[in-house]
Amino acid sequence: MDDNWKISYRQITLVFGFLFFSLGLLGIIQIGLLEGVLEIIPYALIILILGIIFLIGILIKKLEGP
Repeated sequence: MDDNWKISYRQITLVFGFLFFSLGLLGIIQIGLLEGVLEIIPYALIILILGIIFLIGILIKKLEGP
């Protein structure tokens, strides 16, 4: 068997995009709004925006071609 795995930069960026997106959304909804810790919302919003930027960047690169 061949154990030569290759992970592309797109896949790594996609993982970090979903990670930041989900953590930002969780921070805004769960910690910020439901728990009432309003000081967390700006930080969670920044993390959410970073995740969206990563995901949009992958989408743009995919539309441009290989």
